[in-house]
Amino acid sequence: MLLLAAAGGALYAFSPLEGEPASRQLAADVAPPRLPVLVAEAAIKPMPVTLSTIGRVQTVKSVAIRSRISGVIATVSVGDGADVKAGDPLFRLDEREAKAQLRQAEAALARSQVELDEARRDLKRISSLVEKNVSARQQLDSQQAMVDAFKAQVRENDAAIERARIQLSYALIDAPFDGRVGTVNVTRGASIDANAAVPLLTINQLRPVYVAFSVPQRYLTQLHDALAAGPLMVTAAIPGGEIAPQQGSVAFVENAIDAATNMLPVRAVFENAETRLWPAQFVTVTLTLRTEPDALVVPTEAVQTDQVGSFVFVVMADSTVETRRVTLKRTVGDEAVIEGAVRPGERVVTRGQLRLDAGSVVEIKEKAEDSGATGGAS
Repeated sequence: MLLLAAAGGALYAFSPLEGEPASRQLAADVAPPRLPVLVAEAAIKPMPVTLSTIGRVQTVKSVAIRSRISGVIATVSVGDGADVKAGDPLFRLDEREAKAQLRQAEAALARSQVELDEARRDLKRISSLVEKNVSARQQLDSQQAMVDAFKAQVRENDAAIERARIQLSYALIDAPFDGRVGTVNVTRGASIDANAAVPLLTINQLRPVYVAFSVPQRYLTQLHDALAAGPLMVTAAIPGGEIAPQQGSVAFVENAIDAATNMLPVRAVFENAETRLWPAQFVTVTLTLRTEPDALVVPTEAVQTDQVGSFVFVVMADSTVETRRVTLKRTVGDEAVIEGAVRPGERVVTRGQLRLDAGSVVEIKEKAEDSGATGGAS
């Protein structure tokens, strides 16, 4: 039987057993709401130890093409932006003057050779007369000197021919290596000077390429140890994220730390088979120093931050959550390597943290569309 009492105009209902207000008893009987969340298991797995920084693409080879002789452009065999192979013709200068100089040198050689042959015959004749005491020894010596002079002239004319041939070869300008042409700065019929300030064009080698970057000096020992163990892998991510990161390896470490920045310059080489990396382009470089074999890993979105530090929500067997303090060592992609009071196999909340407190009761959902779970805590 219920007992009713009125005091100050208010009506109360009491439990006949405990003497508690009925409204308070009703609230105690209602279960707390279950908050929808997404979870993932903490795991032990090998994880790379990496450094990330900004790098710039550099060419392995780059050359500004200039003519070694003055002349008139007779043929232009390449266009702006063309891909060329080593030995491909680029330009041909008017060769008529160079060919004339070569013929002139060849004629001079022929003339000096005739004079040498004649001097040798005279030397042989005079030598025979000297042996018979018909001619004086002085005449023989003079003839020998003449033969030596013609020999020197023949050698000089040989050198003149070689020089003329070299000058003629300069009339053909070809590609020194495989690469891509930039802007072609001359056209057919243009007069050019030897070694002019403005190049005819510039060729850059695009396969392979370098990526230059710097790492803080505190990583010098780790870097040397990693290089001693074998090739050191590097990835270069192109801004925009539309192209997969390119794979390369460390090719060179500078022999001194930059005193102005306390950074160690490093250069990595990339095959660049699809020509994704472009000279002077900025890229995000990730250098893998080593692999940690037994790292404790959770999804990056599971790690929350407050004024004290980093923490995760761990789902217990009774569907309540506990707050566990962790140390975030590093992130690799969408995974975080942590240290703290989390055991492998425990479930950590990855979505829905905004509404959670220690002791909250949760309902685990399979995916975000079904759960209505919102993002992480701030």
